[in-house]
This record gives sequence, structure tokens and C-alpha cells, in this order.
Amino acid sequence: RFSEDALRILRGLRFAATLELTVDAATGEALHRCRELLREIAAERITAELIRLLPGSGAGAMLREYGDVFAVFCPELHTRRWQWVQNAPGDYILRLAILLDDPAPLPRLRFSRRETRQIAELIARKDHPCTARSADLKRILGEMGAEQAERLLELRTARGDPDAPAAKALLTQLIASGACVRLNDLAVKGTDITLLGLAGGQSVGTVLNRLLDEVLEDILPNEREILLCRAAEILNEV
Repeated sequence: RFSEDALRILRGLRFAATLELTVDAATGEALHRCRELLREIAAERITAELIRLLPGSGAGAMLREYGDVFAVFCPELHTRRWQWVQNAPGDYILRLAILLDDPAPLPRLRFSRRETRQIAELIARKDHPCTARSADLKRILGEMGAEQAERLLELRTARGDPDAPAAKALLTQLIASGACVRLNDLAVKGTDITLLGLAGGQSVGTVLNRLLDEVLEDILPNEREILLCRAAEILNEV
């Protein structure tokens, strides 16, 4: 049956991963034996099964037991990290970022540009120092957006980074409170700065970025009058 359509190999693993089934011993042996047949299957079909398999509650077990099968179409997957996958929420973007250290295989597997960008961003940041410092988390939130920032901290929590749970809790608070994390969130705009007057080659952007840095660091509250006073001070420094 696998020789009739080799995609059944991955489909069988997907059923086991998502429906909490146990693979029959003889079927499991055939999965290993027939794995090379997957080389004849189009990348789009393989990826369609993979993104349905990875969110499954039993995905970690499939990665652990059938790493040789996954290696046929994506040898870059670090299936030995199956426990981290099992610890993570069932989000295939997040779980692929756990399993990969390089996004290079994603175009080959016909992942979309958006999926590739999201996974690549998580891969690029996953080994940066993890911190529960408010200012650092605000910067991550501003640069990545809420969805990606949450994924990043879920990834670090799944692999056991000691500071990740506290950072994740604080990030949740920052998102819920609507914290100021970008220039657009500031209580003053470029036109407000222009009205104060510019001199010495200063730009509106320079002043706004200094204000944002001080808000991120909790030096200033994000309140219009206070920011305008501070902007005037910055302009007078020239």
C-alpha cells in the first residue's frame, strides 16, 4: 500500500500524531523500510501533511520513533529535539523553529514567503539571551509583534530556558496593558515636535526615537505633556 502512494507513510504518522493512535508493529517496520519512497513525492504534498502532523499531541513521539523517515525529505530537522516539540504549544510555525537551525529547507519544501519569514525570524532570535527585563521585552514586542514575540518565549520555555517563564508572564502583561513599544504608540507625533522648532540639523525622527527609548526604559511615562516637555529639553541640548 505504501508503494501505491508513498504519501501514506507521512499520512500514517499524521494520524498517529493527531489522533493519539499507536502504530502497529508491522506497520511501523514498513514505515521505516519504505521511507525512501518519499523521495518520489512532490514537496507540496509532503508539506501539506507535515503542517497537519506537527501540531498533533503525539508529534514528539513520531519525531522520536521515525526520525529516519523525516530525514528523507528534510535531513535538517533536528528530530532529537522531540521533547522540546512536545513541551511546546501545537503551532507548526513554532515547532519548526524548534526543529530547524537554518530556514534554508523551507523554500525547497514550498513553504510560503510569510511562513518562511516567520520561522526564519524565530530561528535568528532563539539563541539570544533570554531576559525578563521590561525594556528588553518591549523592544522584542515592538520589533516582532505580539504573535511572534509570544512564539519566541514559548520556544524558550519549551527548551527549558530558566528565565523564560517569567519573561512570558511579563510579556502577557505588556500585551494586555497595551504598552508603548513603537513610535506609533507614543502620545506625541512628528507634527508636535515640528511645532516646538528644530535646530542644529536635528530631525523629528531623532527626537521621537529618544523619547521612545526613554519610555521603553520606564524613564518617562507615555503621557503627552511630559513627552513634550522632554522633547523641548532634547531640542535645547543643541
